[in-house]
Amino acid sequence: MRSLLIVTLGLAAVGCRLQVNDTPKVARPVPRAVQDTAVAHEPAVDAPDAAVAVPDATVATPEPAVATPEPFGFVFGQARPSVEFDCKDIADMVMQCAKAPRPVSDVRNYALVFDEGKLIKAGAFFSVQNDTTGVKTRLLFKRLAAAITAKYGSPKDEWDFLHAGSIWKESHYFCMSLLKEERTLATTWSVAGVAIMLSVAGVSSNDTMVQLTYEDKAGMKRRLQKKASRDVQGL
Repeated sequence: MRSLLIVTLGLAAVGCRLQVNDTPKVARPVPRAVQDTAVAHEPAVDAPDAAVAVPDATVATPEPAVATPEPFGFVFGQARPSVEFDCKDIADMVMQCAKAPRPVSDVRNYALVFDEGKLIKAGAFFSVQNDTTGVKTRLLFKRLAAAITAKYGSPKDEWDFLHAGSIWKESHYFCMSLLKEERTLATTWSVAGVAIMLSVAGVSSNDTMVQLTYEDKAGMKRRLQKKASRDVQGL
């Protein structure tokens, strides 16, 4: 009898819980202020058909600015260098220097060109002797070109050819073809308003001169314009 009573009470308790849970819930009215707050803070959801902006892949990313070259440590626009670089005048506003602020190995000498007392062009010259076939000259040329490209980027133009009609076709006439100006070996770069040229000239049938020049385009343009004006006035 005691067990039956316990079971009966347990079933009655379960029935009470079921009745409570079955009672329909009545939604309580939400105050207006709470409704406004909920709407204001509800995250925005894009419509399924909304257009999505896609970056234009054709627009080139601007490359970082490259600093103006300072050839051999000389700075464009600077005044004549101090006596410590062992410089001397060799022409009108042209100086030849035995040394440089940042010297380069194997350079024979440096040349500086000025306009109104300001540097507008600098060059270095490498002498190559006993090189009739041009093997040593080409090795030096390639080494310098690779170093310049690594620092300033790809060349603008490259030339390496024997001129049409030249009789100096054999390999042992490399220097002679340069001396007669019937062969061109040169590479150029353009960096931050500066024209860089690496070229080769013939000195004799056995020797060559590798030339590396840096030219301030704006400064050289002014110099050439003034020279042309003087020439016209003298005619």
